[in-house]
Amino acid sequence: MTRWTIYAQVFRDLLLIIMMENPRTIERATHLLLAAQYLEGLADHATNLGEWVIYMVTGERVRAQPYS
Repeated sequence: MTRWTIYAQVFRDLLLIIMMENPRTIERATHLLLAAQYLEGLADHATNLGEWVIYMVTGERVRAQPYS
């Protein structure tokens, strides 16, 4: 399961289940979606940092996840 699949699933669940059942939760659900997106970006940066450290130590370029 890719990170975009997980994000899409969270978005779908928040939109269909939470927001549709109770429109008063839209603001909180929006904040959760933004937090999920920011955490995904943070995870990307951490992955890049790990790849850089491996390169600096071993001289080998590695990809934690291949390009899709």
